[in-house]
Amino acid sequence: MDRRVFSLSLLGSAVAALTGCGGGGGGEEVAAAAVPDVPAVVPPAAPTVELASATALKGATVMLQTVAAADGDGEPAPGQANYWDLEPDFSLEDGYNDQWDQALVLSIDDGATVTGFPSDQLYSELTFYGPELGAADGVVTVTFNAAPNRAELHQVRGAALQQTLDLRAATGAISATWNDNYAINSGNFGDEPSSYQVVVRSTAGALLATLYSDDRTTVVGTQGSGTLTAFAGQIVVLSFELSPQGGYNSPTTVTAVSVRDGGAVEYVTNGNFAAGGTGWTVPAVKIVQNVQSGVRTLAGLEVQRMFFSQPNATWGRFTDTFRNPTGAPITVTVTYASNLGSDGYGILYTTPGANGKALTAWDGNTGDRDVAIVYGTGTPTFTSASALNTNDGNDDIFVAYPLTVAAGATVTLVHFIVMNGTDTGQTAADTTARATATDTAAADIATNFRNNVAYRRGMLQPQLDTLANF
Repeated sequence: MDRRVFSLSLLGSAVAALTGCGGGGGGEEVAAAAVPDVPAVVPPAAPTVELASATALKGATVMLQTVAAADGDGEPAPGQANYWDLEPDFSLEDGYNDQWDQALVLSIDDGATVTGFPSDQLYSELTFYGPELGAADGVVTVTFNAAPNRAELHQVRGAALQQTLDLRAATGAISATWNDNYAINSGNFGDEPSSYQVVVRSTAGALLATLYSDDRTTVVGTQGSGTLTAFAGQIVVLSFELSPQGGYNSPTTVTAVSVRDGGAVEYVTNGNFAAGGTGWTVPAVKIVQNVQSGVRTLAGLEVQRMFFSQPNATWGRFTDTFRNPTGAPITVTVTYASNLGSDGYGILYTTPGANGKALTAWDGNTGDRDVAIVYGTGTPTFTSASALNTNDGNDDIFVAYPLTVAAGATVTLVHFIVMNGTDTGQTAADTTARATATDTAAADIATNFRNNVAYRRGMLQPQLDTLANF
């Protein structure tokens, strides 16, 4: 046989074997296995802005900033270098380290008259919004410290320190004693409420008795002592509670806590805090730091101011809306004036990497912490000192915007203040030194405001829709 014919016969037999259906010999073809489709790559969903939300919570007008103090200049509370302290005109007053004498004071020039946003806001007319903030946002309510041993309640609304007491075996009179030191000043808003109290609660949280309380109007009980005799045979909770709203107060300190019955049996664990927080409970709290002013009319425009910051952010955001309720356009110049605590010694410069949308300042003399203002498309005016320890600068900073608001329309302007715990002046050799951490934070806001949802967190949608300077 021709070898080619033999080979073709073998090939034909092999193909027939492959296309048959096995031992049955039915002659059916076997379909080739289907190749699965490659699944389409689904890109991750873009992050969304957490807008301002309705809340039943009331906030404070002085808000602690949870950033480390790196300059040795102290702090208003452990681990919190600064605070955001609002004035009744919704400008920033100080910052804690004398960074500001005032910042972002708003005025409007209509060509005939310059009118400032008035300093007549009352706490009762403020509106608070979410997001509701917690530990993940840097909220700190209690710190346990040594030398001397104590617990410190930070100036945070709802801060509480508690211990569950098992008094089921208690006999005779039950007395509670403690040492505390507190301050509950009202701050810049005279009608802003604040209180401190030592109370007995049920394990479910219900108020059973007040041992001591002070709300700046009425004092109940005797500071440092009270009786729990009525709770013999029960399990109850001893609770130290602080609800400050404003003021520049040091933390409330608590120590030497004791509850003893008629047999001198002690029911408090670690009442002197020598073991830190052992035996004590710090309830989780939610707070709000998103507050809006009432409306004031300036140059025919209805103006409303709003402030937001989360505790662990290096920035606070000021959002101002200008609504024209008339039937004709209104043209004005809006100016924001700031005054540095460094006076004429400040070293000021346009923030590197911010595309002309921010300026930075550090103190060339007295040791105030570094700051920056992020203003977007505004026009700044400032004068830096020419050398270290030289008072030839100007502590006034102005940022101006020519603004035309159409009939019935609204325009929104946003500014950021950046603060941290750094003082560049402590290490600077000359005026070419840069406040690197502050510069980095300010530049990121200036360049990524539209990209990073964190910078728009807590804004209202109409504000975003009418924003003019970013």
